[in-house]
Amino acid sequence: MPELITRKVAFNQYLKLTAQIADLQRSMFNADPENFDSSEVFEAYAALYDAKDLEPHATDARHQILTTELTDLDTFSRALSDRLKTLFESLKINGFVVMSDLDIPFVLYLENSYAPLKSAIKRFQKITGDVDYKGAITGDLNDLQQIIDIFFWLGRCKAGPEYIFFSDTSEKLMFNICKYGNIHITSFFEELITTELLNSSGFSIVHFGCTDNFRDDRVILGRTIEL
Repeated sequence: MPELITRKVAFNQYLKLTAQIADLQRSMFNADPENFDSSEVFEAYAALYDAKDLEPHATDARHQILTTELTDLDTFSRALSDRLKTLFESLKINGFVVMSDLDIPFVLYLENSYAPLKSAIKRFQKITGDVDYKGAITGDLNDLQQIIDIFFWLGRCKAGPEYIFFSDTSEKLMFNICKYGNIHITSFFEELITTELLNSSGFSIVHFGCTDNFRDDRVILGRTIEL
């Protein structure tokens, strides 16, 4: 069963993941209070960037995009989690942690009635006990399928934060899943992600940008449209 931990605990335990989140927050943060209506609004905004002032932790990171080239959306998340489990087992990875880029809830839009998303949110609420939960989630490989399914649909339907990061608990790698279902992976050891490993686990490298393998018209059903 997945377990809940605070973001503070995650920052203290997972230094490489924290370093990547801190770098991202610093790159996005608008530090000029004059751009906000009031000091209170600025303070509320600044509080979302809870890692930006943490002590930097040097990491030797390598970034790649992986694809499965799977085309059946109905079975995709299960197939993806199976392939990730194979990859994790090959790397002797037993557990993972999930957290978002900012200190905001994982679920941001509840009005979307798209069935796969509604199911994902219902299962998220069962795990966390609170649809507004915004801490971190840990789990083992037995939890991977349901967690991948939940966060794939949150991302594809644009119902959650822009970035939801997975890291293995031994911090060999981290990744997020984009709206097309590709794995944007960061590895922290040289030659960790080899061609042999990718072939054996059912992944290949994306060289020219992400595309949607599920629909020829690239329409993403159920995706939240901001007005």
